[in-house]
Amino acid sequence: MKREDLQAILQLDPQVACEALLEMFQRLEARIALLEQQLGKNSSNSSKPPSSDGLKRTTSLRSNPQGRKRGAQPGHPGRTLERVPVADHVLELDHRQCPQCAQSLADVVAVGAERRQVFDLPPPRIEVTEYVAPGKRCPHCGCLSSPAFPSGVQSAVQYGPRFNAVMAHLHGTHLLPYARVAQLCADLYGHRPGIAAVEASLKRAARQMQDTVMAIGEALVRQAVVHADETAVRCEGHNRWVHVCSSPALTHLSFGGQRGAQGFEVAGLLPRLQGLLVHDFWSPYLKLECQHSYCNAHLLRELKVMKELRGHRWAGHLSAVLLEMKGAAQQAMDTAQKQVSATLRACLRGRYDRLVAKARQAHPKNQDRPEGRPRGRLKQSDEYSLLQRLAEHRDEVLRFLTEPGVPFDNNLAERDLRMLKVQQKISGCFRTREGAERMCVFRSYVGTAQKLGLNVLETITAAFQGRPFQVPVQAGT
Repeated sequence: MKREDLQAILQLDPQVACEALLEMFQRLEARIALLEQQLGKNSSNSSKPPSSDGLKRTTSLRSNPQGRKRGAQPGHPGRTLERVPVADHVLELDHRQCPQCAQSLADVVAVGAERRQVFDLPPPRIEVTEYVAPGKRCPHCGCLSSPAFPSGVQSAVQYGPRFNAVMAHLHGTHLLPYARVAQLCADLYGHRPGIAAVEASLKRAARQMQDTVMAIGEALVRQAVVHADETAVRCEGHNRWVHVCSSPALTHLSFGGQRGAQGFEVAGLLPRLQGLLVHDFWSPYLKLECQHSYCNAHLLRELKVMKELRGHRWAGHLSAVLLEMKGAAQQAMDTAQKQVSATLRACLRGRYDRLVAKARQAHPKNQDRPEGRPRGRLKQSDEYSLLQRLAEHRDEVLRFLTEPGVPFDNNLAERDLRMLKVQQKISGCFRTREGAERMCVFRSYVGTAQKLGLNVLETITAAFQGRPFQVPVQAGT
């Protein structure tokens, strides 16, 4: 409120002025509370990225009833450097003289040997192979001919599949900028490629990987459980969207441009799904004709806001019930039972229903229409909207409890998108739509190879050699 408005109020009748001041203070208190809630949000209680938290550490939403410390737990196998049975090189050290009396030991037979192995890399360097195709004239018909060059040898000077794979791997997988890829190649192999050569390697890789990525999409359509999510990217000076469709064994990224159903149609996977779709509460997903399961990690963040910033005790109780359900479902999956018992399911769902019903009584629907707005949709409180979702979509929220194999959250899809956010932090944007589409194809290929336990560099090299990996049949069932 401006100073002039306050002075005008003070000149009114004392009773009218008191009512006006009280109304003003209520509005200011509501605004201050809203600003405090916005300042209190971080990556653990909202969709804000962890990078926005600064140097302070946020607590995890995961429960830790056993009080375990950070790091590996007792009994973890670990990984250590172990001796190999046959070494590439064996160097026997010369022992010709006794260190105590200087007696010669040249003719003394060894009575034992201590062995130590050193693991190291040979000096890397790039090798140049020259192909010579001699031209010969036939003495019979006079035809001048020369033999055909091997497949892939097309230019007078070019890079081979392994070096192309290294450049594409460093840029597309590890997200190094073009100049740093060139510098790293110079440091490792003694040869610095041009910026255009690094870019061309990713273009060629994406072309060779296209068929495999299409097969990944077709396999995902047949999956029993599929995860979906989307993230914003900066492309050609505008905000655009990348969509992910994934499973524990497959990853498919597509540059949809738009966020909603128009973006889904670009890849054409989500409208054809045959199984269950795990996603957040974004409304366009609900229009898809398939079974749905909601991400409970999003719900835990919203409930944390309600508990810590708004002081609602019911939010903490609901969070505890959801985490207890998660623990019960995980315990059932770890045993031969595979599914939570009907008795325990009924008990947990009963507690959930009672908590939601009691909280909804404390936050009823807003029926008061503001003056001057006879029509339109009434704005509801965040508490009412959250509780409405929890009540109306209870089956989708708790599907992880009732159906074996349905995950508690949508973290799988978020992990598949994470490297695109890293790329945005490094490069800031995509200059062209074609560049964004190439990156989606490459990350789909590499992400699936990693999930299948394949060597990433070898699979990229195979793509340059015209034989990209095939999607296993069992991955699409």
